[in-house]
Order: sequence, then C-alpha cells, then structure tokens
Amino acid sequence: MSIQIVADSTSEISQEEAKLLGITVIPLHVEIEGKDYIDGVTITNKEFFNYLRTTKVLPKTSAINPAAFIETLSTFNPSDRVLMILLSSSISGTYQSALIAKEEFKDRDITIYDSRQVTLGLCALVKAAVQFRDAGDDIPTIVAKLEEIGKRIVLQAAFNDLKYLAMGGRMPKAVAKVGSWINFRPIITMKDGKIHMASATIGMGRAMGHIIKKLANHDVDKDLPHFIAHSDAPDIFNKFKRLVNVAKPDFPTENANYVGITVGSHAGPGCVGLVYFIKKHE
Repeated sequence: MSIQIVADSTSEISQEEAKLLGITVIPLHVEIEGKDYIDGVTITNKEFFNYLRTTKVLPKTSAINPAAFIETLSTFNPSDRVLMILLSSSISGTYQSALIAKEEFKDRDITIYDSRQVTLGLCALVKAAVQFRDAGDDIPTIVAKLEEIGKRIVLQAAFNDLKYLAMGGRMPKAVAKVGSWINFRPIITMKDGKIHMASATIGMGRAMGHIIKKLANHDVDKDLPHFIAHSDAPDIFNKFKRLVNVAKPDFPTENANYVGITVGSHAGPGCVGLVYFIKKHE
C-alpha cells in the first residue's frame, strides 16, 4: 500500500513538478473566446497572461468535474490510500465534485481535505503534506498536521491592476476606475476559505512594503514550505525580491512560484505575493 496525494492545478504545481513530488495534479479548465484549454497542459501561464493583456473579455474557469476525479482514482491501485487536498469549497465546486466521485469507490481508502486555501496557500499545504508523507506519516496524521499548520499560515498578495477585478465582477467598475486614478492597490489574503481584502494602500511600492513589514515581524517556520510568487510581473517581482531579501535575508527568493490561471484571471499580470507559516509560539 502507498499514499497517493492528489491536488488540483490551482495549487500552482506544474505537471513536471508533480512528478518530482510524487503526486497527481488534476487540472482545471479555462474557456477563452469559446475555446477550452487545460490549465498547465494545453496553455501555459505565459500564454495566458499574454492573452489577458489584450482581451476585453475575461476568461472563464470551471471546476473539476466528477468524471475527472473518477478517471484519476481509477489509475491507482485499489489498495492505495488516497489523500486529496483541494482548493477551498467556498470558492469552487471542485471539492463537491470530489465527494461525488468518491461515492464510486466506496471500498477504497479515500480522504478528501478542504484546504480552505487557493493558489500559494494551497501549494504550501500540499508541499507540507508531501513532507509529512515522505517522513512516514499516515493520512490521519497528515490531515491532523495540516489542520494545525493551517492555523499558522500567512498568505498575502498585492494586485497592481484593478481592471481584472472589475472585469470579473469582484469590484464595481466605477470603483476600479476611481481606484486606478488614485493608484489604489488592494492586498488580499484568505480568510474563512474565501479571498479577502486584508488591506489597501496607495501605490504598489507601499503595498509591497505592507507585506514585507508583516513578514519582518513574524518568526517564520523554516521547516515548512515558504516562498514568493508573481503573475508574469518580472519588473515588479524583482523589486519585491529585493525587499524580501532585506527584511528576511534567509527567506528563499530564487525559486519563485507562478500565480497561475485561476487566480490570475482576477489578479491579472503584475501580482506579487508570498506564503509562509509562523512558528507555534507566536
């Protein structure tokens, strides 16, 4: 028997990295001008953000359907124990699809975990689960540990362009227009399983500074995944890296993650962020 870990592509874990980690990543789909693309398979992040820069119609992402989960589960050995770590059930029907698919395998040991996270937060939890699995933990122990560290996770990202929030209906167009005039920049996080605006500043420099100040005041648990990311924003990202290096010289900045298609649809190019876990004593 072995433990199979399954995640969805909003974890920002590519198919190539998934093989290295020994996990399975099921991709979501995105519709662009009536054509269906598979996240990370038939469209790359770079291609997606190049499209976003010129479009007037926001792409539509869709939840993973039960059939995709059934197909994946069918590839495993019946004796395998399966742990699915999925994006928050509060923002997608993917978790519910997994529950439906599980009913087709009632004789199997399948655990479905609602991460209450997405993008960087989900990625950090999945990679933590891989650490726990590789250390010899069973699934109940892994889930218990995910519950504990989930209370210590810090996820923050700054958006550089309000246009995409307005296009997706997450911000009134009039508010976005005025916000652009005054250089309003929202800082988002995850709270109670939903994307939440943690703060806002005037200017991207101040937005990044806000994130860095919080990082500087925290004692980061270096035994757990911690990393920075961006959505196709090399210039802004390089500035962000320098700020992180000053505030936390030992915080890894070389191997950055990419904010991908699902969240990128709303963030647009120009988003930067980071994720980490604080130590238990804080």
